[in-house]
Formats: sequence, C-alpha cells, structure tokens
Amino acid sequence: MKNTEDCIVTVTNIQSSGDMTDTITERGKGTYRKSRDARYIKYETDEAKVMIKAEPERVMVRRGGDTGSQMCYELGKWTDFSYKTPYGEMKMSIFTESMNISDYAIRLVYILDTGIDKIRNNMVIEIKG
Repeated sequence: MKNTEDCIVTVTNIQSSGDMTDTITERGKGTYRKSRDARYIKYETDEAKVMIKAEPERVMVRRGGDTGSQMCYELGKWTDFSYKTPYGEMKMSIFTESMNISDYAIRLVYILDTGIDKIRNNMVIEIKG
C-alpha cells in the first residue's frame, strides 16, 4: 500500500465493573497508513488478525481468529455486535462515551453491555514505528 509504515501496535484496555478492575494488554507487528481523515491499522498476534479503521466520528475494529468480532465505536451512540467464540456467538452492545484520535494513538472510553453486566472500558491503541 502507498504510504504504509511498518509498526508495533500496543492495545491497553482497563476494564472496570463494580469493585473489580482488570488490565488487558495486547501487542503485535503490523502496518499503519493515514489517508485523508482516516487511519488504517492492521496487526497480528498469536491469537488474532486485527484491522482498525479510525475516522473522526467512528472507529471500526474487526478481529478474526478463534474469537472474532466487528465492533463500531460511534461517539454518543449504542452499537450492537456479535462476539464469536469456539462455543458459539454472543450478542453485545457498546456505548462510546469519548473518543480521541491522533496520528499515532486512539483513545476510547466506552461501556460494554454483555447482556449480563455493564463493563466500563478505557482503551488506548498506540502505534510506534
């Protein structure tokens, strides 16, 4: 692809529900490209291939592998998605409270509604060359 950079992508997600807090960090090699107002990030881990498209008003994250999903974060909106696992599919929703997209970082604060619990998430996606 034109203007594509090799990079390391680090995703840190702090999840909170009630008195419990958990931090999940994922890192993988990938590529980054900026085109007009959009940023395109692709990376791989041992478990998944991930593609991210970040635009000023929304961020799309598609995750493939044994567990997969296609999530759409739109500021101030609830969006539905399916989370695929080896044991079946689960329907979930996310409400995006805040979104900050810069050239080499994406910050999202959102509520994940699993149908059983609502989990607050603070996610940072960092791209380093």
